[in-house]
Amino acid sequence: MQSGKKRVIKNAIYLSGASYIGMISSGVLTILMARYLGVSDFGKYVTIFSFISFGSILADFGIPPIIVRNVSKDLSLGNTYFFNCCFLLLLFSVIAFFVINGAAFAVYDDKQLKFLILIASLSFFPNAISATCGGLFRAFEYMKIPSLINALMSIFFFLIMSLILFTATNKLFALIIAHLCISLLYIGVIIRVLKKLVRLNVQKIDYSLCLSVLKESFAVAFIRMFGIINQRIDIIMLSTMSGVSTVGFYGVSSRLIKFVNVPFAGLGMSLLPRVSSSSRKSQSLKRIYGEAQKFYLFFAFLIAIVVFVLSKEIISILFGSDYVAGQSHIALRILILSFLFNKISGPAGVVILSLKERMNKLIPFAFAVALLSVTLNLFLIPRYGIIGASFATLTCAMVMTAIKLFLVKQIVKVKNGVS
Repeated sequence: MQSGKKRVIKNAIYLSGASYIGMISSGVLTILMARYLGVSDFGKYVTIFSFISFGSILADFGIPPIIVRNVSKDLSLGNTYFFNCCFLLLLFSVIAFFVINGAAFAVYDDKQLKFLILIASLSFFPNAISATCGGLFRAFEYMKIPSLINALMSIFFFLIMSLILFTATNKLFALIIAHLCISLLYIGVIIRVLKKLVRLNVQKIDYSLCLSVLKESFAVAFIRMFGIINQRIDIIMLSTMSGVSTVGFYGVSSRLIKFVNVPFAGLGMSLLPRVSSSSRKSQSLKRIYGEAQKFYLFFAFLIAIVVFVLSKEIISILFGSDYVAGQSHIALRILILSFLFNKISGPAGVVILSLKERMNKLIPFAFAVALLSVTLNLFLIPRYGIIGASFATLTCAMVMTAIKLFLVKQIVKVKNGVS
């Protein structure tokens, strides 16, 4: 048990370390983009990748977590799952490409914005292969080398993007092209690493396995789809109802929240194979959940207090007085509270994801919260702008936390959500 615990901690450190290098470089890049692109073009950039986030959920269709869950129980399935899941993910990437671009062309009049979304959405295809590789690495609990590669690629990405910001004439277009090219480069590197772990032998597509994976992934896909609506619909609605400049003011706050969430995301990813293998052992599952939840609570409270108190100074120092005037610091205060509420339930989402029969129970709740998010944003954004969008996010976080605590209590039989 102890060795398993150590492995989870080590993998969480590797993932969080790589993610933090990525997020630090991304954070600095966000600061540079906010300053060098200007509020309007930065708002377009955030809008483009909010669209891509929606498309990514459809493109992977909840399949990578199924790879982790199933292959972690039988590592000999690695090669079989690689080829079959690559096939599925590429198929859904085609669907996502047309759906996202169809939506963009229907919603926006800005020709440049529509064209850039079209270019950015080509990244669905290389990302399909890298997502499959990532699922296999987590299933094998082999995260050291992939994390190192991710860290190095993040640094390389930062250098290229910074060079573009300082030298390019059409900065926004060049940034989108760079995103696409680096995602293609990443595939070549990550597959070479995977070959050392899994003997990749080309095989025919097993349609019965594909169908089985799809059946399992439906619940995950719908939960994640509703989740991304809850997380990103505010940016899409801000861009259509208040303009891309407003998205720029809101985007800096939402990206800072993404930054502070990194260690929790790393721990969650490293916990999934361990939780999946312990899903039938109630005491083991209860212990893993309880220990992880204590970590979530302690560090989330510390982070939330610091960010809430210093929000104005953080926004002013990092992004400048224009963003303070645009009320980005007030949005940050509200969003950090939503971050805190999301962490109260600990890794409840990971626990629910590890059990097929429990995921289906989460779908109607996730749908209800997504519907609540759309409704609140429709009502609050026209009246209160980014502050209204922030309060919509906070309200949905409170509701979703209560739901996850209720469901995970049934699974691990903890009292009041604390082991």
